[in-house]
Amino acid sequence: MSNLARFAVVGRIGGIFQAIGVLLISFSGGFFTYAMLSYVEDFKLLSSSPLFPTIVSACIAFVIGYLFMIVYGMSIDTILQCFLLDETLAKGSGQEPEHTPEPLRDIMADISK
Repeated sequence: MSNLARFAVVGRIGGIFQAIGVLLISFSGGFFTYAMLSYVEDFKLLSSSPLFPTIVSACIAFVIGYLFMIVYGMSIDTILQCFLLDETLAKGSGQEPEHTPEPLRDIMADISK
C-alpha cells in the first residue's frame, strides 16, 4: 500500500505504451500487406482487391502485437517490483539501493513527489 501511487502511475504509462504498440503493429501489418498487394507485380495477380487480405493481415497483426505487449507489460511490472524491493531493503539498512540504475532512481523519485 505504501507504493500505490507508483504502481498507478507506472501502470497507466505502461498501458498507454502497450496500446500504442498494439496499434502500431496492427497498422504496420495492414499497411505492408496493402502495399505489397497494390505495388508489387507478382502479388497484384493474387487478388482482385487488396481490401480483404489487408483486413485479415491487420487482424492477425493485432493478435500478434497484443501477445507481444502482454509480455512487455509483465516486464514493466517485474522491473517495478524489483526496484521497490531493492529500495525497501536499502531503506531498512540506511543505504542507497545498490541494484537500481541511476536513471531509474531519478524517474521513480520524480514520480513519488
